[in-house]
This record gives sequence, C-alpha cells and structure tokens, in this order.
Amino acid sequence: MGIDFKVFGFFSLNVILITYMFGDLWVRWNEIPDLIPTSFKLNGQSKDEKRKEYLIFLPIISFILCVLLYFLNLKLPEGFYPIEFKDKDLKSKFERSTKIYLQILGFLYNLIMFYINYTMSKSKELNIIPMIVLSVILIGIIILYSNKVDEFIEPLQEKPKDDKKEVKDDKKDEKKSKDNEAKKTK
Repeated sequence: MGIDFKVFGFFSLNVILITYMFGDLWVRWNEIPDLIPTSFKLNGQSKDEKRKEYLIFLPIISFILCVLLYFLNLKLPEGFYPIEFKDKDLKSKFERSTKIYLQILGFLYNLIMFYINYTMSKSKELNIIPMIVLSVILIGIIILYSNKVDEFIEPLQEKPKDDKKEVKDDKKDEKKSKDNEAKKTK
C-alpha cells in the first residue's frame, strides 16, 4: 500500500500549521505582553487575562491532536465502520475517505487554534467572523461526510421487500394453480 497523497497532504498542512504556531511564539516571545487575553466576550473583547506562558498550551494541544489523528489513521478502529464490509475494495474506499475526513477536521481545528493563539499573542480583540466561517465550514464537512457514509452503506443494505407485490404474486400463483387443476379435471 502506497502513500495516499491527500491524507499525507492534509497531515503535512497540520504539521506546518503547528510548527508555525510554535515558531511564531518562539520568534515573537519577547514582544508578547506579559499578560494576554485568554477568554473573550461574544463581541470579541477580552474578559480575562493570564500570563503569556498560557500561549504554549494551544500549540501543544494541537500537536497532541495531530499525533492522535496520525496513529488513528494507521489502523482505523472497528467502531469507525458503520457496518461490516465484505467487499475489500469498498472497505478500502471507506477507510480512505474517513482518513481524509479526519485530517480535514484536524486541519480546521488547528486553523481555529492558530487564529485564537495569534489573536491572544497580539493582544487584539477576537474577530468573530473567521470563527463563524470556520465553524460553518466544519459543519458543512461533517454533513458532506455523513452523506458519503450513506453512499457506502446504501448498496450494502438489504432492500425491504414490497409486501403488496408479494400478495399480488401469491394471488397470481393461486389463480394459475387453480386454472391448471381445472384444466386437468376436464
């Protein structure tokens, strides 16, 4: 099995973003004020402040998530499969789409963390528009993925039998057998 370049690409974007978050903090550490805003009101204004060492936590959390997603993508747990796949090709397609989906979610999460970290380090008001846009994109990707899962499951599910058709077929069979019996008795 070779390298899946889409999965690798999104993983690389995650690594680059996390590296940039750490690097940005490293380069600008002396410029960052000692107290930074850590929580914001809905209008974007700061409502709480902490020491600048707090800025290290967001990239660390992003790094931990990236590592977890990496190991999760090596072998998906059985809980990720909505049904048991008997077709190996369909199973590998499902695994690939799930791996890409997880990396995209990780990338969007890291973008949000990057934006929050950058805003806190600049001691600026948090502009809520990018947060809303990223959240809408996140919801859209979740919806698209759930539709994709349905595409994988739909052909594998047994189609319910049409009871009315069965009753009609049974009546036709009864009528044919009565006609055959009537012909035999003549």
